Amino acid sequence: MRTKITLTLCIMCCLFLFYCGKTQTTHCQGFHEHLADYYPYTIGDTLSFVKQNNDTISFRVTDTRMIQEHTIPKCGKCACEQPVFYFQAYSSWFKIQGEIYAGISPYQKPYIYFYLDSITNPLTINTSSNLFFYDNTNKNPFDSQNSALFGETVILENSEMQISRAVIVRGKGITEFYDQKYDFHWKIINK
Repeated sequence: MRTKITLTLCIMCCLFLFYCGKTQTTHCQGFHEHLADYYPYTIGDTLSFVKQNNDTISFRVTDTRMIQEHTIPKCGKCACEQPVFYFQAYSSWFKIQGEIYAGISPYQKPYIYFYLDSITNPLTINTSSNLFFYDNTNKNPFDSQNSALFGETVILENSEMQISRAVIVRGKGITEFYDQKYDFHWKIINK
């Protein structure tokens, strides 16, 4: 008798898990490509910058990622991840990273993120320089009519960071950034 009860419970659990995994799903928005125009980079691209005294630095894009539209089971504790486009680029001494989050609720506003850090000498950059710009227009980021959600030019500023300013132009990407510790203005070298 005990075997029958155990077998019945196991079958019911399996059917429940199968039912949850197959029929009860949540649709998750994917990141829309029209927002990726702010960081129009692909793996292998080179970003070269020059400062006032003609020193140059070049970064090679090593990674990009875009969250695609997908579904997840409702029965688990999983939630949709925020739709994001992400890139990483390295030079011999530094790493640049940029992200664009589309936001999926009124509490998660769309924003652009810029990050620069030293990979060889942590004392070169005071901590890491993270710059954010949040969109507060309440436009739907998934509507292609809102492709310029952040405007044509985004200026990210934070006077408490060593890299205190970055300028991102839609269709061009990062066009300049400013290192206030050394008073260096790095500007993109056009190809």
